Amino acid sequence: MAATLLDFAEVCEKIKATSSKNQKIKIVANYLLKLSREDLPIACRFLTSRVFPPWDARSLNISYSTIIEALKEITGVDDEKLKATYVKYGDLGSAAEELINEKKITTLIQNPLTLQYVYSTLDSAASKKGEGAAEYRQRVMKGLLALCSPLEAKYLVKVLCGEMRIGLDEGLLEEALASAYGRSLKRVREAMLTVADIGESALVALDGSFDSIRLRLFHPTNFMLAEEMTSPREVAEYFGCGLYAEYKYDGVRAQIHCDGKEVRIFSRRLEDVTNSFPELVEPIAGEVILDGEIVPYKGGPLPF
Repeated sequence: MAATLLDFAEVCEKIKATSSKNQKIKIVANYLLKLSREDLPIACRFLTSRVFPPWDARSLNISYSTIIEALKEITGVDDEKLKATYVKYGDLGSAAEELINEKKITTLIQNPLTLQYVYSTLDSAASKKGEGAAEYRQRVMKGLLALCSPLEAKYLVKVLCGEMRIGLDEGLLEEALASAYGRSLKRVREAMLTVADIGESALVALDGSFDSIRLRLFHPTNFMLAEEMTSPREVAEYFGCGLYAEYKYDGVRAQIHCDGKEVRIFSRRLEDVTNSFPELVEPIAGEVILDGEIVPYKGGPLPF
């Protein structure tokens, strides 16, 4: 049976209701075990306020204003009422829940709203470009909210705004994946470091296919960050081998992917920032993934 948005919302409420880390992990693990292979990556991304993998260059472009206009149209409230409700919670998802509940809106009669339906609808909105795209996204938002119960609306809006605020971070979700499928937490975290997408990591954990993971062009990997040590001696003793050192220039951490034709540059947050650095595209050739620092240079490195 396909996972529903209502089940997802109810699980989110349970996660939010407990401050116990272990209880949160248990709630999520039990939920994950009920999900089909198709629903698993969607649910994991939604739990971390994502709709698409980080390497997907598309943007939903469903803004606060788009959601607010759809809410006003569905509930009939004016700007003053909507603003007061939003200020009351400081959260648009909770405001949507109250406004829809107060109006006792009857959702359209249909089969339960599934995660796959929500995802495919949002995928369609993100793929729409050019003239009429903004109006199309407005209709999509209104249509989805019209199908939602108050609780479903709350968590749909939270996902779209990137503001889940239920006390579940990516690390706890990784622990839940390890617990649900009986996998090593270390391997689950290593998978996430490589594939940089909690949805794909979830499928790797489900299958136990850790040994099949490979770096892929245009799929940025998570960035490994430095750890502080107090002296050169401590560094040398930690590694226990001959070391080379170089100056650390301060700039913009980035990953550059090139297949010999196309070049894409990803930021530390895995956002595509290629258009911000056109001067770096032409010099890159061959099939390569570069991880480093983008440093301004004019007769020598310039201060960041």
